[in-house]
This record gives sequence, C-alpha cells and structure tokens, in this order.
Amino acid sequence: QLDELLAGTRPERIEAQKARVDQLDASLGKLKLDLKKTTLKAPFSGTISRRWVDEGTVVSTAGSQPIFSIVEDGAVEANIGIPVSAASQLQLGSTLPLKIGQKTYTAQVSSILPELDSDTRTVTVVLKLDPAAARTVAPGQLAQLEIAQSIATSGYWLPTTALVPGVRGLWSCYVLGEAVPLKSPIAEGKTTFRVERTDVEILYQEDDPSGTHGQRVLVRGTLQPGDQVIISGMHRIVPGQFVRPIKQ
Repeated sequence: QLDELLAGTRPERIEAQKARVDQLDASLGKLKLDLKKTTLKAPFSGTISRRWVDEGTVVSTAGSQPIFSIVEDGAVEANIGIPVSAASQLQLGSTLPLKIGQKTYTAQVSSILPELDSDTRTVTVVLKLDPAAARTVAPGQLAQLEIAQSIATSGYWLPTTALVPGVRGLWSCYVLGEAVPLKSPIAEGKTTFRVERTDVEILYQEDDPSGTHGQRVLVRGTLQPGDQVIISGMHRIVPGQFVRPIKQ
C-alpha cells in the first residue's frame, strides 16, 4: 500500500471508479424520473369529477388508461356535428344561439375541426359558451344548434289564405283553368273560368313583407308562370265550378 501511495493510484482503478460514479448518477437520474412520474399534473385548472382507479393501483405511463376526469373551471364548450355545407358558412369568433335544456345561451365559434366524421358525414364545430352558462350547465347535457342556411330554390309566393287541404296531408290551391266566354248580352266581352285544383309543396313560410295578407308561403308544384291563383273565399269554391273575375 505504501508503494501504491508513493506511485499513485493505477489508471485502471481510476477508470473503474469513474464508471461506478457514472452508474450511480444514472441510477439517481432514473429514480428522480420515476419520482416525477408519480405526480399527476392537470393540463388546466378544474374540478375532479370522477376517479377511475383506486389508491395504490399500479398503472403504466405508456398506456392510455384514465386516472381522473376533470371538468375545466370557468369554460364550457359544446361539440356539435354539422354538415360540411353549413360549416363553410361559419366564421371563427361569430356568435350563435345554442339551446341547452329549456334555456338558450350565446355561444362563440372557437374552432372548426378539419376532420369529417365517417359515420355521420359531418364536421365538428366547437362552441364556447358565455361564462354565465358555467354555473347552470352540467357536462354531458345535450345542446341544440340552429343555423340559418341560404338554399337557392325556385317557387311561387302565395298568401296562406290561398291554401286548401289536399290529399294525404298535402296542400293545394285553386287556379283559373279553362276559359269559357259568356253568351249573355249583359256580359258581352267577359269570360268565365273553370276552377282547377293544383297540388303544391310548402317550402317556407314567413310574414308577408307588404303586411297585406299576414303570412305567406313559398310553394312549388305544377303552377306555371301566368297562372291566376284564387287567394280568398276558398270555402265557397270547389273544383270544376265556373267563376268570373271581378276585374277583367
């Protein structure tokens, strides 16, 4: 040992001790990492709504097993699938009415996911509700979203007074059909028309902008441009009846 002290420690023993130190450092680093993995950190502030595993259960960090369910504080979002054509008309940051239960809230479009659901053929729109909803809405409730979408279509506007019940729950209206000249000397130059029934499909209903007829409907069917539609007194008219317009 005196000779070793005088000559100094051999290089191979020094390297062996360095290797031992490196091994201990690696073990210490692994222990620190394992200790770090024992602490769960939530990605956001919230309230634990459910615990999925019991205390002492061994779980793997490599898997996707849930430990807790957390409800984010102060933020309520709704994920709703809508048709692609409707999603293309939405703008990020715009507000829409969202009905949850019996209440209607104001929701802001926060994102539109670029994926198409293969089952429903819809895209998911994420709507952020106003802060007041956080106190009254429970996670998991169903939400209903109404979107006004413009669809180009052709048809005719008629007052609702022109409609008469048709067959199988459909609607009809009466038009002036075949013209028959009057032979009476008093009615010289005037014409009577045979009343004909025309089935129509109601596409849309709204208040009459002119305020003349109250409600009006957009219809399509076998109506043709130039057809004269009877719009009042429907209870006194039947198909096949002859009528004469007051003004000719």
